[in-house]
Amino acid sequence: MSLTARRAPRASLEDHVELSQFELHPPSIRLLPQQFCIKNQVIILDQVNATAGATEPILVAMLRKDDRNLIDQLRLHLKREIEPVQLSSFEIRKALSIAFGDENSTSAKTSASQSLQVKPTAKVSYDIKDAVELLNQILGYAITLGASDLHIESYADDVDVRVRLDGILHQVNTPASPDLVRQISSRLKVLAGLDLTERTRALDGRVSISFLDPEKTRQIDARLSTLPSSRGEDLVLRFSTVDSGGLNIDQLGLDRREAILFKNLVRSPEGLLLFSGPTGSGKTSSMYACIRELSNAGLKIVTIEDPVEQVLPKVNQKEVNDKMDFADYARATLRQDPDAIMIGEIRDAETAEVALRAAYTGIMVFASLHASDAIRTFLRLKALVKDQDLVHNSVLGVLNQRLVRRLCPNCCKPKEISDKLRQTLGSVAENSTFYAAEGCDQCLGRGYSGRLGVFELVTMDDQLIELFSSQAHLSDIRAHLKQRGSRSLFEHAVERAASGETSLEEVFRVIPYRSLQIGR
Repeated sequence: MSLTARRAPRASLEDHVELSQFELHPPSIRLLPQQFCIKNQVIILDQVNATAGATEPILVAMLRKDDRNLIDQLRLHLKREIEPVQLSSFEIRKALSIAFGDENSTSAKTSASQSLQVKPTAKVSYDIKDAVELLNQILGYAITLGASDLHIESYADDVDVRVRLDGILHQVNTPASPDLVRQISSRLKVLAGLDLTERTRALDGRVSISFLDPEKTRQIDARLSTLPSSRGEDLVLRFSTVDSGGLNIDQLGLDRREAILFKNLVRSPEGLLLFSGPTGSGKTSSMYACIRELSNAGLKIVTIEDPVEQVLPKVNQKEVNDKMDFADYARATLRQDPDAIMIGEIRDAETAEVALRAAYTGIMVFASLHASDAIRTFLRLKALVKDQDLVHNSVLGVLNQRLVRRLCPNCCKPKEISDKLRQTLGSVAENSTFYAAEGCDQCLGRGYSGRLGVFELVTMDDQLIELFSSQAHLSDIRAHLKQRGSRSLFEHAVERAASGETSLEEVFRVIPYRSLQIGR
């Protein structure tokens, strides 16, 4: 079949239609993303003149001519009226095979179907009525601000658009309406190669964004999550810069003594090093820093992630899926002769056991685990597995961490604190000056700009192992750590505030209650 442009007269479309009546036009076909065509079994049959007027409908082959939802989505994407043509599944697959190649006619690609180009935006216009233009402006505004996340939430008669800056959500004034959000959802699903007709279950995908900064175009990877509700769909996009340099161990925020100790742990030929803290506390960034420390050491390094957040050169990065979870990948990786493994998260006993056995048999393992402090991280791991000796003999240490907002140096002001609070904060606060956030044009009135890490690093020693083995009381374990000079999460956060890097308000906002009690 030739791929030049020709089609049957429109009058004949009322009769029985076959693919042989049309000659496909590749540039027109590619106006729809490949994965969308494959998933929804549609293909453009017209030669579309992009410079001509938008009055003439576009012929699109579909399985069902009466699929109004799909027609609406096609109309939104193509910005033209649609004239549906019903073809059989066999004929549509044949057309897809001709247009995209045999291997693509039966399976969808997992990557984003196309890149979205957005420009820096200082403010979202209130005059926008078009969903595509509104989405571009919202994305441009969020990325210009340096947001980590964009949230679009639907309510009965209202829509909230918020961006997360330095861990805090901020409202964005937009003309978004529930109807526009439905169109934005469809647009993002097209870009992510997701099923446009699926609105009853959560979906995850990726959108590739080219941010057209005047100085340099940046490639942004946005992870899309949709969540259905009675009012429509809630959308969240999490941004990460493709191939960004990332942090090394010296840039994490550990003090000099801890950084040296931590590097020695990372360079160990075997063992398990745990990273703990809540979602968004920087665990993955810390584990990536460890991988960078080892990546030039002639080692085979494998990461198992959900999802891969940042591309690391010369590192074998795997992403969990419905067919292979963390435990499946970890077991299979052991047969690949690795020197070091990074496990994005230990979620169950099976993954914990595989990680521990790998560490015990001569592999360096980095893994994250959700827990409020370093001691409870160790206790939670012990609760997951039966072989307690395996835990005691494999774990090298735990790095528990949080991220606190950094005070804007342009507008922060000294703050008086009571003698009682100063006494509560400990010896580091005796002669220190603390600062409070004020807000200025430079920090957009927030009083903060950027974030920094606070840490609790606990390494294993014989006495600590003995205390855990004998199920000693937490107070005895903490007394041992204090005696040997280990610093608590709260103490490090207070040191950050005493140095003027953050505020006490931020310390009490971020540090968990239990750690506050430990520090006092």
